[in-house]
Amino acid sequence: YAFKVNGNCDPSLTLGKNCTLFQEKNLTPDDKFWKFDDIKPGDWGTNLISLHPTTNDSKICSYIFNINKTTDTVANLANGINVFVWRDLNGNGKFDDGTSTMIYNGSASGLSGVNYNDTIAGNSTAYMGIAWCAGTPEGAAAVAADPYSKTACSPVSMGNEYQGAGFNADFGFYAVQARHNDGFTCPSVGEAFPK
Repeated sequence: YAFKVNGNCDPSLTLGKNCTLFQEKNLTPDDKFWKFDDIKPGDWGTNLISLHPTTNDSKICSYIFNINKTTDTVANLANGINVFVWRDLNGNGKFDDGTSTMIYNGSASGLSGVNYNDTIAGNSTAYMGIAWCAGTPEGAAAVAADPYSKTACSPVSMGNEYQGAGFNADFGFYAVQARHNDGFTCPSVGEAFPK
């Protein structure tokens, strides 16, 4: 049983540097989806992640965990970065009415044990879109549907307490075969990633 992930970003965006491009592979601790060096209120970006279960139909959960502040600031930047996550059925990187389903909408620090909410067939490819915003999305679907519009991310909610803030975290996936797992729910972070 194998499960592989492929990250895909838009390098033409100014903030494309915050997203890492790599081909389909088994992830290692050295693989980074994002590296935020200098985030300012109102910054935003997107990532389209492809999921590749092989041989078996799969149930998949995603997690952000081991969140650590990297700077001595009052605020934790993970609470100020908001993310909107969706099942991207056509793989175009946009939240489309009728072909996309929201999976999560909230702070990066709250994205833990989020279920893809669908069985992914073995030997197929499924897509998960992620839009992030340093501030408050002006309508979560708006930032996902039109991620290239700066008007979709409002900096108002990100106050001075986040200035100079930084954090690092692990972003991981947990997959099980769908067979014999009816009623599957995502396990806790500790169960999915035991130390």
